[in-house]
Amino acid sequence: MNRYLISKASILHNLEQVLIRLEEKTLIAVVKGNGYGLGLIPYAETLASMGVEFFAVTEVEDALALRSALPSADILMLRSTAFTEELSPLIQNNIILTLGSSLAMQRANAAASEQGVCARFHLKFDLGMGRYGFSPSATAAVCEELSHLSALSLCGTYAHLNQAFGSLKKTRAQIETFSKIEDEMIACGCEPGLTHLFNSSALFRIPEVYGSAARIGSALIGRIAKGGKSLKPVGQLETVVHEPHTLEAGATVGYGAACRLRRPTRVSVLPVGYFHGFGVEKVRDTYRMKDGVRYLIQDLLRLLKKQTPYVLIGGKRVKTLGHIGMLHCVVDLSRVPASEGDPVVIPVSPLYLNESVPRIFF
Repeated sequence: MNRYLISKASILHNLEQVLIRLEEKTLIAVVKGNGYGLGLIPYAETLASMGVEFFAVTEVEDALALRSALPSADILMLRSTAFTEELSPLIQNNIILTLGSSLAMQRANAAASEQGVCARFHLKFDLGMGRYGFSPSATAAVCEELSHLSALSLCGTYAHLNQAFGSLKKTRAQIETFSKIEDEMIACGCEPGLTHLFNSSALFRIPEVYGSAARIGSALIGRIAKGGKSLKPVGQLETVVHEPHTLEAGATVGYGAACRLRRPTRVSVLPVGYFHGFGVEKVRDTYRMKDGVRYLIQDLLRLLKKQTPYVLIGGKRVKTLGHIGMLHCVVDLSRVPASEGDPVVIPVSPLYLNESVPRIFF
């Protein structure tokens, strides 16, 4: 009964919005995380049918699966790795590497030499993300080391704007730092190749795109925190009304009897729960004072506005009753004349959608 419907028309709309902002610059379509939950191969093939030629993922298995499905596409591995067992198949399948450490460069050079090829790669610098990448202060040393690695071919240089959804002032400072990295590379006789800094948030918040390309993921599925008013969500989880019935006044609903009904209420059980991604949110994982204050304000607003998880039946919001269970939830039908089998739309991020739910492109 449950299925996730994905609109190709909405994907195309978002792609067009992205291309308008990119103008003539290269689009690197990020399809990490199982294509942001849409399904890696069908999603990538959909984008390819719309003219996208360059993709990026974070996992070796995804890169190899993409290569099998899209033999002529450019594929960038976004995660720097120094493991030979990962580097070797990537190089063998002409995947563009990301190299963000001296060890990764040395291992990649050795793996490419063993295969008798010259491996393409993008150089990664760290502007504050704290994950992969060289420090900007190491630029000259990196260029010097690269001059001795004959089995590597530098074809791109990039970094990540980790505050593009927040502080534009700090983001512009990061762009300036990256510009200096480029200048220093050129001064050292090291051509940066394709340069890319912008992610979805930066693309829709900063008018002038810096670099010759941009890595865009969440904007293509219509989900960015700021600046994406022109974008459309591309999918929705659907199920149907099950067993509508009436509970008496005083009846309780769900685990812990979290909901006690004040009056007789017509309800329905829906075969959707947190197993399917309904009600699932990213855990709060920062503990700065300002984050704590922001979380507190958000919780107070939810309490004051009585924000309850809801579904859509006939285009109308229908609130849930009690806790959302693992595989089921209960909704209040008292204001909606719904019948057995009527369609229900559940607001779920595809990132949290269980892989057992069929994805259907239309």
